[in-house]
Amino acid sequence: MDSLHELCEVRDEVFDPSRRDTVLNLTDLIQDRINPRRFFETNYVTGGMSTLLEKAFDRFSRRSKQGTFLLNQAMGGGKTHNMIALGLLAKHPELRDDVMNGYHDPNLGKIRVAAFTGRESDAPLGVWGAIANQIGKKEQFSDYYSPLSAPGQTAWENLLEGDPLLILLDELPPYFDQARAWKIGNADLATVTKAALSNLLVAVDRPKLENVCVVISDLTATYGEGSQQITEALHDLKNESGRGAMELEPVQQNTNEIYHILRKQIFESLPPEEEIQEVAQAYAQSVEDAKQMDVTDASPEEYARRIRDAYPFHFSIRDLYARFRENPGFQQTRDLIRLMRTVVARLYDTERAKEKALVHPYDLDLNHKDTLTEVTSINPKLENAISHDIASDGSSVAETIDEKRGGRDAQDAATLLLMASLANVPDAVRGLTRAEVISQLCTPGRDVSRIEKEVLKPFYTSAWYLHTDTDGRLLFKDVQNINARLKTTSESYGRESRLVELRDFLAGLFEPSIGDVYQRVQALPAVDDITVTSDKVTLILAEPSAGSGLSEDLRTFYDDQEYQNRVLFLTGQESTLQHLLEKSARLKAIRHILEEMKVEKVSENDPQYTSAQEIQDEIKLQLLSAARETFTTLLFPHFNGLRSADFVGEFTDNNYNGEGQIRSTLEDKGKFTADIESDSFLKKCEDRLFTQKQMLWSEVKRRAAINTEWPWHRPNALRRLKERMLHEDQWRQEGNYVNKGPFPSPETSVRVREIHRDHESGEVTLRLTPEHGDTIYYEVGAEATEASAEVTDPQAFTTEALKVSFLCVDSEGEHETGDPVEWTNDVTIKHQVYSDAEGKKKVELKAVPEVPIRYTTDGSNPRQAGGKYDEPVEVEEGTQVVQAVAEGDGVVSEPEKIRLDWTDDGSPGIQDDQPALWKQSHQLGTTKEAYDFLNRMQKWDAVAKGPRITVDSDEWVELAFDQEMEIGGERLEEATEYVRGLIDDGEVSLNVDALRFERGQQLRDWAEDAKADLNPDEVEQ
Repeated sequence: MDSLHELCEVRDEVFDPSRRDTVLNLTDLIQDRINPRRFFETNYVTGGMSTLLEKAFDRFSRRSKQGTFLLNQAMGGGKTHNMIALGLLAKHPELRDDVMNGYHDPNLGKIRVAAFTGRESDAPLGVWGAIANQIGKKEQFSDYYSPLSAPGQTAWENLLEGDPLLILLDELPPYFDQARAWKIGNADLATVTKAALSNLLVAVDRPKLENVCVVISDLTATYGEGSQQITEALHDLKNESGRGAMELEPVQQNTNEIYHILRKQIFESLPPEEEIQEVAQAYAQSVEDAKQMDVTDASPEEYARRIRDAYPFHFSIRDLYARFRENPGFQQTRDLIRLMRTVVARLYDTERAKEKALVHPYDLDLNHKDTLTEVTSINPKLENAISHDIASDGSSVAETIDEKRGGRDAQDAATLLLMASLANVPDAVRGLTRAEVISQLCTPGRDVSRIEKEVLKPFYTSAWYLHTDTDGRLLFKDVQNINARLKTTSESYGRESRLVELRDFLAGLFEPSIGDVYQRVQALPAVDDITVTSDKVTLILAEPSAGSGLSEDLRTFYDDQEYQNRVLFLTGQESTLQHLLEKSARLKAIRHILEEMKVEKVSENDPQYTSAQEIQDEIKLQLLSAARETFTTLLFPHFNGLRSADFVGEFTDNNYNGEGQIRSTLEDKGKFTADIESDSFLKKCEDRLFTQKQMLWSEVKRRAAINTEWPWHRPNALRRLKERMLHEDQWRQEGNYVNKGPFPSPETSVRVREIHRDHESGEVTLRLTPEHGDTIYYEVGAEATEASAEVTDPQAFTTEALKVSFLCVDSEGEHETGDPVEWTNDVTIKHQVYSDAEGKKKVELKAVPEVPIRYTTDGSNPRQAGGKYDEPVEVEEGTQVVQAVAEGDGVVSEPEKIRLDWTDDGSPGIQDDQPALWKQSHQLGTTKEAYDFLNRMQKWDAVAKGPRITVDSDEWVELAFDQEMEIGGERLEEATEYVRGLIDDGEVSLNVDALRFERGQQLRDWAEDAKADLNPDEVEQ
């Protein structure tokens, strides 16, 4: 693919600044100062011009009734150019065939031409005098000169009759504006001129002047009041004749006509179609490549078509130009031609045309004085944006980015956004989305996949005048953005403020989440502020010093430190610290700006707020990148001092895990271990820390903090190791000391647990568990020996004895036989108070198991002064209490205290407001009975003592609680559910020895609810 320089020849006048903007007017036409052939060499016949020429020459040949034409377009839109083209063809018949392609009457000779431009505001004889003078009939209108007065319709007919005549009236609105200041009688010149113009237009529409053509230009968008005079004159014409002026637009701005005009005006010659097709296909391929990389959704085929239509210009020029063509003072076609002439001249002068295949909208050299003047004249408000963000002899934001990465991507993107931001009228579309920028930057040889990340993002976070609108478009404004405010704020922070922000950022970056390799972080601390303890490893992010090592103060601190194995340093390059501090100042500033926005109640959907958040994210990434470049050396304790390791912070899944990467580095170096369960860890502990047969455990932990050969691990690793070794009986603890094995084999023993008691007979069921043995012998009344009886069912050993001795023996002989274990039964007393047939109150006592009972009725201790109980005791009236105690074989019951009530029949009552223990055994044999019982427990807040849950099927499961253990109804139901879950379709049975209530009233309510007989003698309060 050949370049622009090789394929396109530029006209010589393009390189001459004095000829780039040859502004012609109707005076030049009348005074024959225009070279007609040179004019038409650079002229392109637009659709509007073609219609004007055809219809005008039809009029000259008397083939058309249309005699008045209105060219309606903003300043610089081609109106004067169209008038001059028509005027030159009227005056020069020899040019008509080449320009009009035969659409004219060949018998027509020269046509009279009269023209007036409103810029001649000082015309002494008015518009009518100028026209009369140009056609050689000045004296015929002498009656209308002094004072100036409007010729009537007939006067115009008499003046203009004869040969074909072209009257051109250009830029009348500014003339009307000036004419209002020229007073004529009770009116002004504007009013008189409007009347003269109305009469002229009506006269031209009469048969007498059917070969006269009037062409008028309008500037409605620029001169509202002056244009009103023209509008009124045209309205008068329509009212008089029923036919108005034909309105024509000289240049269809939203069509390819603008490219045809530019080609004619700027280039001498263009390449053949096949060369243009090759360029279009190369651009289409670049779009296809970008589409494959998912950075644009533009159509390659559509791209190629539009390139062919616009060649040698990029098609986006027209679209961007359309945005600012309505700017005040911008002369649409004329100023665009001058701008593009300047751009093309600069491309060829600098030989950049040899590197390009098209003229793009971003090919403006804004460091070039003439180009900059052209652009700033379109919108002067963006001059600061250009100098700071886009072009400033190498020091702008875009130029700085390009300097770092090479090429011109940033300058091209910034210039493209500038062109999209030049509009300066209300409701204009301004700016481009990121996708549109990338699409328009698609050129052969450019890698657009990196534009978003390497160009747009850094440019967006550095430019001062770039903004985002509510639709996500990037655009330049004449007000500073968040970046400028960010720079001002960040530069106001001193070094200490920056350090504080940096410390917070670094501490967050390396904050321990798992806490196994280190537990505390201190970022850039002063030496006096460093805290080291024996139970935690502290990571110190140290300020880099010369030689990328520790400062002398820190080395002295470490050498003097007792707990040297509790310090870890991360440091690095001193040369990058200043860069890190600059980034931390920016982070502090953007956070401050966001806080201010929140205080000001700026919506989170506001583009400024969104922009600030995006900038904050970008600054964090930049700060993280700077931190990675700065902190590159890890220093950890080793047997011969501090050992260094290279530390490369890396992103994983778009996440930076400082703790994890330090762990990985230290694990590779053998300083950290996750293996804390193996025998290897135990051996290291016993070799390096637990080196004596018996040691204080605190000393073992202290050595871990001091011994630099000891690896780091989870903080609870030593505690877990100790618990495991104690459980395995490899270590034994005595107070604060821990002993290391091996230990002698333990002696045998028996663990005895009561699982059931019959409160009527006193029979007890015991569960016997042998320890370090397998055979149990028992003896009643003496110590058990191997000659005693053997226990046949250790799981359910029953006895009514008060004392039983058990001996465990290891039949394998590995463990020596220990001392016998004596189990002692409990003795309880039951009582009943009643009145006999003679009305005498009696107290009946029973010991379970049966042993002698002694009692008193005077309140004295029955064990010391009591009488022997043989039969129910008759008590005298007024006796308040009977006390009894049972004793047998050295086993003594708890004293039973029986209070007597003489106000009724002698039966003791239940106190409603006192706690009550109901000593009745409850045996629920079915699942329904068990759950009814559990529901009643929860209803009356009852607590069960020593319950036992059994689930029976083909197999059975039993859960028994200690006899003294108390459990509420809800938890007992949970336990029942658990046991039921172990056996499918099992029947539940529940045994409870006693129930406890917070108040006696609850017990009464229970009995009433269950329809149960309540024996007060079974209630203890």
